[in-house]
Amino acid sequence: MKQKAAGLTISSLILVVLVGAVFIACGRDDAAVESYDQGAPHWVSVFPTDTSIGVPVETSISVTFDEPMSSATIVSFNTSTKECSGGVQLSRDNFFSCVSMAQESYMVSGDKMSFTFSPQEPLDGFTRYKLRITNSAKDLALNRLEGEFEMVDGFETGQGLWPPDNAQGIKFLDQNTNEFEIWGTIEIMRAIDETDITGYALYWGNSPSTKLPGEPPIQTFPVSDPDLSFSLGSMFIPSFATHFLVYSVKGTVEQPTPTSVDIPDTVLRMERNINQDGSNGSDPSYFTVYAGKLFFTASDGSTNFGAELWSYDGMNPPVRVTDIAPGFADSFPQKKVVYNSKLYFQAYDGAETELWEYDDLSQSASNMDIYPGGISSSPGNLTVFNGNLYFKAEGDTNGSELWYLNGGGNGMVEDIYSGPTSSGIEGMTIFQNRLFFSANNGIGTYPWSYDGTLPPPLTTANIDWVTDSVTISSVPIEPDTLFRVYNNRLYFSAEGGTNGIELWYYDGAVSNMAADIFNTPSESSSPSWLTEYNGKLYFSAEDSSSNQELWSYDSVTDSTLMVDDIHPSDSSFPMYLTVYKGMLIFHASNGVDGVQL
Repeated sequence: MKQKAAGLTISSLILVVLVGAVFIACGRDDAAVESYDQGAPHWVSVFPTDTSIGVPVETSISVTFDEPMSSATIVSFNTSTKECSGGVQLSRDNFFSCVSMAQESYMVSGDKMSFTFSPQEPLDGFTRYKLRITNSAKDLALNRLEGEFEMVDGFETGQGLWPPDNAQGIKFLDQNTNEFEIWGTIEIMRAIDETDITGYALYWGNSPSTKLPGEPPIQTFPVSDPDLSFSLGSMFIPSFATHFLVYSVKGTVEQPTPTSVDIPDTVLRMERNINQDGSNGSDPSYFTVYAGKLFFTASDGSTNFGAELWSYDGMNPPVRVTDIAPGFADSFPQKKVVYNSKLYFQAYDGAETELWEYDDLSQSASNMDIYPGGISSSPGNLTVFNGNLYFKAEGDTNGSELWYLNGGGNGMVEDIYSGPTSSGIEGMTIFQNRLFFSANNGIGTYPWSYDGTLPPPLTTANIDWVTDSVTISSVPIEPDTLFRVYNNRLYFSAEGGTNGIELWYYDGAVSNMAADIFNTPSESSSPSWLTEYNGKLYFSAEDSSSNQELWSYDSVTDSTLMVDDIHPSDSSFPMYLTVYKGMLIFHASNGVDGVQL
């Protein structure tokens, strides 16, 4: 075990607090603030609360934090689209889309700790909604929220705006990605009072209350139909159609007021053709949102520039913002992270691979030169924690170890593998307010944790082995998936005892094997690409059939399941698991179509 760092004296602590308070008081709410406040803010309460029922459809949304917040980061919610963006998000479909908020309803308390706003339109009746607070929410010193908040069950609204004898809602998700075309299932929510109703009639509409002229019903349903849904085949949206309308039918008479929903049109298209060579792509990669823009690595194929840093504001053509490696050479910026209102990343300038900083205000890039003298520090695992930027890097004679950067400079936190040998740090992940990672101290490769307290010179940091009962035997292709926080536990792939490499977890006190998927002594399932989705942990693993497929683990039932045998006669090799728009996206091969999405 490492010796813990000495604490601050009471007098120095008071001085730091007072100085930090002065800087916050003098800072502006809408700009980058130089501050000694490096502590992350936390949410305190939300309204409506999780699991509440009967919430009025015209409710307001309120969130409260434990310190003053930057208003600009809270009020950045979507106001005219259904995109899930900004510091506070409200959704009825697990954040595939989000409710638009009314900008004019926004209110903030005098201490800037409580925020209230309302949806653009009343919510749907008898519908479950979830509220999310993202780490886009920042305090006045621009420290991000400590962990995102998301309701577990959500709140349920009461009776909606529709009369009890009207259908209470229409659900439709467009699965066709061509513009002006739709495909999907229309679902109708029954009326509360069906006493006199004999059925429902579904129509195209050119407004929330008017049928599209000349169009017959899309479908009619008898009230006895247990499934009020209709599968719409891939088709063009009729001209001037903007809504789906559902009329309750009593006897043979349609009631005058319909229930309506606007027709979504999901569109997938090439946003910009950066490399117009025709035979080569721009290979965009390592996407990061910073300063309201999308930053990424790409090449336009010109004779003057290789793969460099680009930005895109969603409206104007993408622009190259740096030329770190002169000429046609690739600087290939990667491992991007936003810290203290600047973008940090690893890049090669033609001589060395170093940590770089890009400031969008000055539109300039600077080499932080962690290992001076033209030698590469090769930084990786960039992670913001406890007000500092942490990363692995090589410096001088210590090999690649844990480093930090903040407003006071940079330095090595600790030489975990003492001497010139690298400790091989991978998988930095924040769990229970500590930084966890895999490292080798010369005895073995184990999970480690660090509380983020920077040590004085000649004093070791508060870095400890988490457990020596398991060893991290292999690192996935993408080390960022080595550890994954799921249901208040830290899960990882490790070897312990005679079970081979299997799925393990650490709950803050003890570590245990979660599942022995390849249930043969010394044989390994080697779980990788750990990703949480819909309340379960998904990953790629191999079982006794010797095939690598997609698996899931449910911590509530403590059970594992092969999701699908995608390639029955061989391995499908699922990789790059990513949650996007309510779906789990990954690459795999079914043995017929090659490796596809």
